[in-house]
Amino acid sequence: MQFKNSSYYTAEQDRLTNEMLSRLLLMGQDDIDRGLVINLPLEVIYTMTFTVVLHLAKSHIAADTSLTQRCWI
Repeated sequence: MQFKNSSYYTAEQDRLTNEMLSRLLLMGQDDIDRGLVINLPLEVIYTMTFTVVLHLAKSHIAADTSLTQRCWI
Protein backbone atom coordinates (compact mmCIF):
# COMPACT_ATOMS: atom_id res chain seq x y z
CA MET A 1 0.00 0.00 0.00
CA GLN A 2 1.65 3.11 -1.25
CA PHE A 3 -0.10 5.45 1.22
CA LYS A 4 1.59 3.67 4.14
CA ASN A 5 4.95 4.78 2.71
CA SER A 6 3.81 8.40 2.79
CA SER A 7 5.30 10.73 5.36
CA TYR A 8 1.75 11.92 6.07
CA TYR A 9 0.57 8.47 7.20
CA THR A 10 0.77 7.96 10.95
CA ALA A 11 0.64 5.00 13.29
CA GLU A 12 -2.57 6.47 14.72
CA GLN A 13 -4.21 6.35 11.28
CA ASP A 14 -3.09 2.75 10.92
CA ARG A 15 -4.59 1.85 14.29
CA LEU A 16 -7.90 3.58 13.50
CA THR A 17 -8.09 1.96 10.07
CA ASN A 18 -7.53 -1.49 11.54
CA GLU A 19 -10.09 -0.82 14.27
CA MET A 20 -12.76 0.28 11.79
CA LEU A 21 -11.99 -2.62 9.46
CA SER A 22 -12.28 -5.17 12.26
CA ARG A 23 -15.68 -3.73 13.28
CA LEU A 24 -16.85 -3.87 9.67
CA LEU A 25 -15.74 -7.49 9.35
CA LEU A 26 -17.54 -8.37 12.59
CA MET A 27 -20.73 -6.74 11.29
CA GLY A 28 -20.43 -8.73 8.07
CA GLN A 29 -19.88 -11.97 9.96
CA ASP A 30 -22.87 -11.19 12.19
CA ASP A 31 -25.03 -10.73 9.08
CA ILE A 32 -23.78 -14.07 7.73
CA ASP A 33 -24.55 -15.76 11.07
CA ARG A 34 -28.09 -14.28 11.06
CA GLY A 35 -28.67 -15.51 7.49
CA LEU A 36 -28.91 -12.03 6.01
CA VAL A 37 -25.90 -12.64 3.76
CA ILE A 38 -25.55 -15.95 1.99
CA ASN A 39 -22.94 -17.54 -0.23
CA LEU A 40 -23.93 -17.27 -3.85
CA PRO A 41 -22.66 -19.36 -6.75
CA LEU A 42 -20.11 -17.58 -8.92
CA GLU A 43 -22.55 -17.65 -11.84
CA VAL A 44 -25.08 -15.63 -9.82
CA ILE A 45 -22.47 -13.05 -8.80
CA TYR A 46 -21.31 -12.80 -12.43
CA THR A 47 -24.89 -12.27 -13.63
CA MET A 48 -25.58 -9.61 -11.00
CA THR A 49 -22.45 -7.62 -11.87
CA PHE A 50 -21.00 -8.17 -15.32
CA THR A 51 -24.33 -8.63 -17.07
CA VAL A 52 -25.35 -5.16 -15.89
CA VAL A 53 -22.05 -3.67 -17.08
CA LEU A 54 -22.30 -5.38 -20.45
CA HIS A 55 -25.87 -4.18 -20.90
CA LEU A 56 -24.87 -0.59 -20.11
CA ALA A 57 -21.89 -0.75 -22.49
CA LYS A 58 -24.03 -2.13 -25.33
CA SER A 59 -26.69 0.49 -24.64
CA HIS A 60 -24.05 3.23 -24.72
CA ILE A 61 -22.62 1.92 -28.02
CA ALA A 62 -26.11 1.87 -29.51
CA ALA A 63 -26.58 5.48 -28.29
CA ASP A 64 -29.58 4.47 -26.18
CA THR A 65 -27.77 5.51 -23.01
CA SER A 66 -25.11 8.17 -22.53
CA LEU A 67 -22.47 7.29 -19.99
CA THR A 68 -20.59 10.54 -20.59
CA GLN A 69 -23.29 12.97 -19.43
CA ARG A 70 -23.55 13.89 -15.76
CA CYS A 71 -27.08 12.64 -15.25
CA TRP A 72 -26.32 10.13 -12.48
CA ILE A 73 -26.85 12.49 -9.56
